[in-house]
Amino acid sequence: MGKSGSRLIEFIRERHGEETVEIARLEPIKERGLYGWLVRSFIPGLKASVKPVNLGGCELLYLIAPKWGYDCPPITGFIDARDLKGLKVALIVTYSKGDPSGYSRRLARRIERKGAKLLEVLELRREEILSGSFAEKMQSLCDRAAKKISSPNLSRSHEHEVVFLGMVNVNRDNYLQGVVDVWRCRQCKKLFCEDRRFGEALDPRVGFEEIPDDEQWAILTCTDVKGVFMMSLPVKPGKKIRHTCTNREKHVFNVKDDWSIDSSEGKTTHGIFMVKDYLNKVIEAGYYKLRMLK
Repeated sequence: MGKSGSRLIEFIRERHGEETVEIARLEPIKERGLYGWLVRSFIPGLKASVKPVNLGGCELLYLIAPKWGYDCPPITGFIDARDLKGLKVALIVTYSKGDPSGYSRRLARRIERKGAKLLEVLELRREEILSGSFAEKMQSLCDRAAKKISSPNLSRSHEHEVVFLGMVNVNRDNYLQGVVDVWRCRQCKKLFCEDRRFGEALDPRVGFEEIPDDEQWAILTCTDVKGVFMMSLPVKPGKKIRHTCTNREKHVFNVKDDWSIDSSEGKTTHGIFMVKDYLNKVIEAGYYKLRMLK
């Protein structure tokens, strides 16, 4: 595994905790060497057999797939040789140059044809991984994936008829950092949220996350002197929120009875804002304005 893959694994282990993350490397049964793999990567759909990998008990699979040429034979071989039914997958495609979107779409279709549920797709240049500038994108991916697997399967008596309701803007000292689009079912009035962060690619998949009836949508903001990271998530009094800042600081926030959290006093400042209270309004989460309000 190259340096970029090792950096991603290190980040995932820090985000979820070393004791909960198991690393499985895909080792080809027959090694081909650098140039052998390079030539084979330009043959569409070519598969390379890999040594068995035990995915028993896996709650979420982060599949790191390097883009070599047209395909990556060990990755293709791994996917096609397994029954992935019911497995939840976050796909991370690493590349050096060019447009990786075609490769990402092909892998996504393969994964879903094998019965897995594809939660997230992220494309990262190896240059940004090695420089460390990938952290915010990875943080967002990990948080979204964790949020999706933490929501139980909910039964409902009707098919939601979802319509756009409004949005919540999140600013950093009057500069837009992100938007949460808010949708609502015409029948049951249940809310759904979708995050859009400035400079970040949109999720290629369509659909809304449903949250338990005893929880409400909120927006968590993480602010430092450089900017604001924001994400929507379900909360309720007594619920613990595990969060890792872009600078790798780890926090566990307990949601209080008034639907707030205790903000940290370190290099970052955090806040929880209820979506229903800020619909079609602006959350000002700038570092200096938040400090002035304390």
